[in-house]
Amino acid sequence: MYTDAVLLKKKKRYQKMLERNKPVPSLYCITLPVNGKNIMEIYSAGEFWFQWYRQKSMTVIGLAGSRENARKLAAQICLDIVDMQGDITPELVRGYFLDTTEQPE
Repeated sequence: MYTDAVLLKKKKRYQKMLERNKPVPSLYCITLPVNGKNIMEIYSAGEFWFQWYRQKSMTVIGLAGSRENARKLAAQICLDIVDMQGDITPELVRGYFLDTTEQPE
């Protein structure tokens, strides 16, 4: 899972809070797309409290302390995938996070 520099020291704490549906102020999550057509999606952690989000199976691939940091982190993820694969598509992004056993730190 990717994390910005602000959250790096408390990454596991934030992950556990999200898994337990605890409120997490100032946290933005980069997820694999729900619809499969987008490459990634960025949500405020507060949005996960809505019933629609709780019913969806969402895979969080990155955590950031602000929306701007989440955008930068999403761009870094795209660059990493393009460096490895030579291209970027929703399928390549999903495969990068779901098919690999070793995740980037």
